[in-house]
Amino acid sequence: MSGRVSSSQLRKNALAFLLLALALTGARDAAALTRAQLDAVAAPPTADAFVPLDLVLKRPGGAETPLGAALGGRPTLLMLADYRCTQLCGSILGIAARALAQTGLRPGADFNLLIVGFNPEAQPADAAAMRREQIALYPDLEAEARFLEGEREAVERLENSVGFTAIRDQAAGRFAHPADLYVLTPQGRVSAVLNGLSLDPSQLRLALARAGESRVGWVVDRFRLICYGLDPQSGTHNALAMTMLRCGVFILFGTAFFLALALHRARAGRRW
Repeated sequence: MSGRVSSSQLRKNALAFLLLALALTGARDAAALTRAQLDAVAAPPTADAFVPLDLVLKRPGGAETPLGAALGGRPTLLMLADYRCTQLCGSILGIAARALAQTGLRPGADFNLLIVGFNPEAQPADAAAMRREQIALYPDLEAEARFLEGEREAVERLENSVGFTAIRDQAAGRFAHPADLYVLTPQGRVSAVLNGLSLDPSQLRLALARAGESRVGWVVDRFRLICYGLDPQSGTHNALAMTMLRCGVFILFGTAFFLALALHRARAGRRW
């Protein structure tokens, strides 16, 4: 696959980072969770971690399906999401969709995209809205993506199997949870854990290929960022997260600007 990136794609990626930064900076309400509670939010899989293939989930408002059937014998990118999340969940899914579209792999043939909702208060309309807003631009992926939910006991069993820990902020009515994605082998084994905010298409393609070969133990680009992000003392977002997002915005917009300027000069027949 070509290593060239179009100015249009750079602008799209920059817009994604900008939306994330705006989502983070927009919330200023005080957080109810303590630092100790936020420190407990994590996503490290245990050694030799497998998801329970016999776990029964269901489509939002629809039919039940065993988790093994949802994997379909293919490597799978798994996201545990709050369908009502107004912070990062939707944006992370959008980033994943763009990265998957750029891998050159075929959804439903080379890999599966599986999103499992863990908020028991989420409604089918919430899952439908996330699907429509984040992956509708990729019709092939949208047609094959599986959005599932389940009874709280079943979802907790899935969370425990991959080491996913989420904590509910009762006062704010939202969850603090990891922003990581899991790559699963066709047998349901955790092959890799990826940072949901910095998915590189080439790394993602390689991770899915390795999972397809049932290879495990590969962790890519770990950066501890949680969907919640508010400092419990000040009510503002984690400075490290904000720095990363702001730098991403400036770098991507700057790159897009200079690339667009170079293309304009080339069309005009001028040199630098």
